[in-house]
Amino acid sequence: MDDGFMNGEEARAVIRSQEERTRLRLEEAIRAHGHKAQAHLDALEPWRGGRSANLWGTVTKPGALRAFYDAYEWFEGGANTLPGELDYSIVTSKHPSGGPRPTYAPLDLDRYPRRRSDWLHGQIRSGKADNSIENLHLALRKLAETCREASVVAPVLDLPDVHPPRHRKLPDGVIARVLAKDITAAIAQGRALDANLAAGLPPLPALESWRDSTQRANMFMAYDFMGGIEACGASIVPSPTALGRAYLALALEYLEELMDRLPDYAEASGQGKHDLVTVHGNVGVIGPVSKSHISVAETVTNIDTTIETLAGRGDTDLAVAIRALTQAIQQASELADDQRAQLLDNVADIADAAAEPDAPRSLSRARAAMAVITSAAGASAQLTQAASVLHQAASQLF
Repeated sequence: MDDGFMNGEEARAVIRSQEERTRLRLEEAIRAHGHKAQAHLDALEPWRGGRSANLWGTVTKPGALRAFYDAYEWFEGGANTLPGELDYSIVTSKHPSGGPRPTYAPLDLDRYPRRRSDWLHGQIRSGKADNSIENLHLALRKLAETCREASVVAPVLDLPDVHPPRHRKLPDGVIARVLAKDITAAIAQGRALDANLAAGLPPLPALESWRDSTQRANMFMAYDFMGGIEACGASIVPSPTALGRAYLALALEYLEELMDRLPDYAEASGQGKHDLVTVHGNVGVIGPVSKSHISVAETVTNIDTTIETLAGRGDTDLAVAIRALTQAIQQASELADDQRAQLLDNVADIADAAAEPDAPRSLSRARAAMAVITSAAGASAQLTQAASVLHQAASQLF
């Protein structure tokens, strides 16, 4: 990746650092959880062995009631499992090979599913608290013992290190040129998201939104790089933003490698290796141009047709801005032929999105296309001016 973005090595270093610190924080939370369980155990202890009821055994003593309900509400309120929003495994002396964090149930009330709380309340207050206190005490003791012994097993966080396969065919019905556009859009959106994360945007749900909006590109990944982003919403993780940016960086690295291999995949699928031309700039791979199917002249003709549609419905400023940018690209002598064709193809994407502003996929491509054009605009003062005017005229798209 370019300066300002993590590369794969940096991203994995961040995840390893977060992994170690997250495991330490989990173990600290487990110890604190065990102390709370022990405190409730200590509060229940004086009322065990038949000491919870009055002399006649008809009423449970107030102190026993208070100790029981405090412990019961804490336990049933979610404390009957080890803390932390992440899925993780632990080892203890009883389970040296490791296993998922356990959950304990204090009372077997399955026989009373409809009025469980009413039944329990009646039993406890009527002096029949001994069994309930013993069952709850046993569950708390198991939990406290587990918390004292538990060590968290690595890994807690996903650490992917995979790359696109060297050889593969595209699935039936997948057109390499269309897929390349989707990947290009995903990369552009991902880089924009990374900048927003660095500026303070909370990682969730922004990362989930990016993952969902780039589904077509992401479906070709050999690994779910974004599967770990749920950890970015866990309070136990020291730096959710750094972790989210690391997972995003790995996903973008994979997509960029996928773009590099896409011509070979296209050739293996009988679509023609040379139908895709890619140009690399400071926004990553900036997209494909189908030289054999869509000539520059045809692209300009398609843009002109869309411009007429926009002008006909009253979007005059937008139509004029698109035409000016099209002409600026055609006249820019600084541009190589392949880059000129590439930029015109991106203008066509913007024009299509302007004609159908309610199509999310078209808007996604338009945003990626605008990023590409803006990146290339420095090659020409006329192109820079035209790109700026279009960006203002089409602000609703971007």
